[in-house]
Amino acid sequence: SEEFKITNIKVANYAEIHPFENADRWFKSKVSLMAYDEESGKERKSNMYLLVQANDVREAYDNTLHVMQSTMGEYSIPAVSESPIMDVFPYFSGEEGETEQLERFNALKASKPAQAEVETIDHMEFETTE
Repeated sequence: SEEFKITNIKVANYAEIHPFENADRWFKSKVSLMAYDEESGKERKSNMYLLVQANDVREAYDNTLHVMQSTMGEYSIPAVSESPIMDVFPYFSGEEGETEQLERFNALKASKPAQAEVETIDHMEFETTE
């Protein structure tokens, strides 16, 4: 058995973590949420980052679509990149009610997105500003 030494710990900016069964790598998905600002009359964009488990970039994109399918607002996924994270372990302090959270995490890790729900688009559109 090899020894491990923790040399640094830092806070990550992930809004959500989504494990999937039969996946061995973690990917960082950038999701841009669009919101209309009624005061200024302009569309405002805010970014959030999801940590999504998958086997490759395409599957990570598909899993991100699956996770976002119940989102009411408009969004785009401008970037998906492989994360150096090797595994994720939930932290629980032992307080009451955390058993339910652990069960939800394990259920998510055992879930698999339905492939029929993912729409494949064979072209990309880019917005240019002049």
